[in-house]
Amino acid sequence: ESITNVYADAPDAHDNDSDPALLFLKRRRNRVNMIPVIAAILLPLIMFATMFACMSFSFHYNRPLATFLFVCTGFIIVAFLGMATLRSMATSNREASWMPFLFVTMLLAWTGGVLAGDLNFAFNMEAFYNFENLNFYPDVDPAAASGQMFMDAGRMVFAPNSHLDLTKSIGFKQENVYCVAPVSKALPGAVNGSHRRSLQALENYDFWAVGMNCCSGNSPDFKCAHFNDAKASGGLRLMDDDQRPFFRLAVQQAEATYKIKAAHPIFIHWSPDPLGASQAGQKQGVQRYLQGILTFLSVQCFLVAAATLIFAKPSPLELSQQEDYSAEREPVM
Repeated sequence: ESITNVYADAPDAHDNDSDPALLFLKRRRNRVNMIPVIAAILLPLIMFATMFACMSFSFHYNRPLATFLFVCTGFIIVAFLGMATLRSMATSNREASWMPFLFVTMLLAWTGGVLAGDLNFAFNMEAFYNFENLNFYPDVDPAAASGQMFMDAGRMVFAPNSHLDLTKSIGFKQENVYCVAPVSKALPGAVNGSHRRSLQALENYDFWAVGMNCCSGNSPDFKCAHFNDAKASGGLRLMDDDQRPFFRLAVQQAEATYKIKAAHPIFIHWSPDPLGASQAGQKQGVQRYLQGILTFLSVQCFLVAAATLIFAKPSPLELSQQEDYSAEREPVM
């Protein structure tokens, strides 16, 4: 005779399995309501994704006040959820045990979304929107154009045969070294525009490639980004207002040293692909946003799974009730 049949025929086992109270307790031990489980995954994810997007993208750039109000609205929603959690903790309903978990994860989602979005905006998206709001100028002739004509330039590509005149580069030292080199144009028929004799002597040098700590400052040894790239013929405008005065001082030093004129200097980061370089920030920002969503979803699913295992266990009250009931049914010897 099998063990299963032996225990099935035992009177106590039969009586216990047929007892409604013990069946109720056993069912409660394994019962999991999927509605709060799904809500515990989706609601924090929606909160995180919404705050992250609001702080990262064009809404933050174009409507900063509306962004602030939107973020405050998200916090108010979390605060109302916190008050509902305090009320639910007074009940013994098992579904109510999800309320503190949901409140904590919603608060973390709001905080994480706001902070991650603000960092993503500052390091990636803001520069992209700045360049998008300025004009793009192709085929700029450094020999004929004046910086005053391109005050609204964000990205520019110079005319063919435009090169950096490294012989007129210089650096201004103030803790860091602020390096500058003027953009010039090769003489007609010149093969290599990097030599002194193959570059035109311009009446006005208004376009300057800039960089930090990429020259000595004592001699014309400019070695900043793409300085020797033959494909580089344009750049992105310097957007850092804190650095601009120091680069202006470097240009003034170059004017005095080389006896040249720079009436309205425009500072650029020399680049072989100004359009692609400006869009790199956008691609990086979108990539960081998607990575953040996937990371948060993974962590949230793990936390929900752990909470589900914890909440599926019988509470101390249920265990106490089961022990009391079992003690009452034990025969008195």
